[in-house]
Amino acid sequence: MVHAPSVLAPLVKHDRFQDLGHQTVVTVHDTVPWTHPETLTPRGVHFHKAMVKRAWRHADAVVVPTHAVAADLNAIHRFDDRIRVIGGAPGGRLTVPVDADLRAERLGLPERYVLAVGTLEPRKGLAYLIEAMAHPDAPTDVPLVIAGPDGWGDVDVHGTAERVGLAPERVKVLGRVDDADLAVAYDRASVFVFPSLAEGFGLPVVEAMSFGTPVVHSDDAAVREVAADAGVTVARNALESYPERLAQAVYQVVNDPTLAARLAVAGPDRARMFTWQDSANEVWQLHADL
Repeated sequence: MVHAPSVLAPLVKHDRFQDLGHQTVVTVHDTVPWTHPETLTPRGVHFHKAMVKRAWRHADAVVVPTHAVAADLNAIHRFDDRIRVIGGAPGGRLTVPVDADLRAERLGLPERYVLAVGTLEPRKGLAYLIEAMAHPDAPTDVPLVIAGPDGWGDVDVHGTAERVGLAPERVKVLGRVDDADLAVAYDRASVFVFPSLAEGFGLPVVEAMSFGTPVVHSDDAAVREVAADAGVTVARNALESYPERLAQAVYQVVNDPTLAARLAVAGPDRARMFTWQDSANEVWQLHADL
């Protein structure tokens, strides 16, 4: 029995109805190679497409994180009843530490700030958020803090900020941070923004909500499914005006205490819907069903 947490799995031809002692389950996290191939490397697109096709031929079941991914995947290859939707959840170590004040000081976190979390790569839409923070409709007294490791695609935060006219003191890059530092950053943010162009789940949205931080997010189908009505949704299209809409949403949350308070209550309620215990039980049940 093999449970692969990615598409990288030992997929071989077998009769899943007759050979009951052999079962392989593959996890497909998103359909970005088909929907937004320009946000990935050509090599990555080719690899994922090839492996998903192998899974369609040989996997006994496929786990996806959202119904949005399930629908997209089934339109590409008819997995039908082999698809099982099992979401993720925030990690148990993502809690505010006792030395939060010291960590906030070491990280240089401002008193109020907009937070973005994600790998620095084109798909995450950070360039649009940086441009949004330079837009006249954005709040001018709240800087942007970005946490996340370097990715591919030469996403130059400071270069982008300079190009769009965002002052250097209004953007801070933390880079890769540990769970304790990330928890502090989430907990103290005035608003969390997730401008991603394409996702399979959008875990940072759930993480931010778990701390009661108001969330602004893109209208990607998977992200909307995860956030439900607990965040402020911003339409991506048309992309040329996406920064303006992000700026207006951020301004609204930062300057409307009633809206921020409502999101601070709705967020944790929504985040409690996602636990690793539930996910583990569903994975266990999937293998039992097979």
